[in-house]
Amino acid sequence: MKQKLFYLLALLPVLSLFSACGGDDEDDDFARPIIVKDDGTTSNGSKFSAIDDKNFYLDYIKYSVEEGHLVVSGYDKTGFKGVAKIVSGITYKGNTYEVLKIGGYAFHDCTGLTSITIPNSVTIIDWYAFDGCTGLTSITIPNSVTSIGYYAFSGCTGLTSITIPNSVTSIGDNTFSGCTGLTSIKVDTGNFKFDSRNTCNAIIETASNTLIAGCKNTIIPNSVTSIGSHAFQYCTGLTTINIDSVIIIGGGAFRGCTGLTSITIPNSVTYIGSHAFEDCTGLEEVTCKSKTPPDASSFPNISPDAKLYVPIGSGNAYKKSDWKSSFKQENIIEKEM
Repeated sequence: MKQKLFYLLALLPVLSLFSACGGDDEDDDFARPIIVKDDGTTSNGSKFSAIDDKNFYLDYIKYSVEEGHLVVSGYDKTGFKGVAKIVSGITYKGNTYEVLKIGGYAFHDCTGLTSITIPNSVTIIDWYAFDGCTGLTSITIPNSVTSIGYYAFSGCTGLTSITIPNSVTSIGDNTFSGCTGLTSIKVDTGNFKFDSRNTCNAIIETASNTLIAGCKNTIIPNSVTSIGSHAFQYCTGLTTINIDSVIIIGGGAFRGCTGLTSITIPNSVTYIGSHAFEDCTGLEEVTCKSKTPPDASSFPNISPDAKLYVPIGSGNAYKKSDWKSSFKQENIIEKEM
């Protein structure tokens, strides 16, 4: 037995060497800098095409040198194959550059993009980076990204789930606007800026208790006091939502939620931002429980025959308020709450 153990221990360094050399070579290649040789070939066989000294394509993805690092700045619309792997760095003309950012509009309207691998070198996913990528079904945001820009994934109708890693400290407005296929949104435990408490399928800014991004499966926790601007914008699959302890509903919060047919606004709500329910064309009933009309700029383009139910004795106040621009006088109806 001791002799067998001796031989096993002696073999461990060799086995470790084989393990290190026998992993996924392709992934390893993308995790370390790719060397572009003088003849235009690359160390891993990737296809390289120079634009100028500061811009080039690698596997039909465009990289640009900015302030000593690389930014993913676009893609070749004629040659891109649909599955993208961002490299961590490139050695070009004797200089090694790390890829730190996926730039604004980098994959804008790239409808053929189905999946993408982002290396741990990337810290920023900029505005509109994947806007309109309707074929994108899978993306993993690495735990190196600190900032996700506004509209970064807007219109990615094929995405069904997204996980925000611990490293993210900044998320712009409308990041997931129009992601109609999303059923799961979560923030990794340990993120100090955002959370997804109570398995709510939403992103909540922890300090302010503001829900900043939701989906059709979102359940608003009682601890949430604000629904952020554009939080559910163009979430057409949202058919019902329960608003409890919320005080503020931000501008455009439910804009374009055409599947909503009714909504109850509790008496805790004191402010409803402009266009909060704009283009909710299926909205037929709104119940507002506050006797004092909340600040409400308008509900433009909802059903023309939508009814507004308000507490007994408050009908005249609502008829004289901003609410009159969206509801016919005869459709502002008092009832017992």
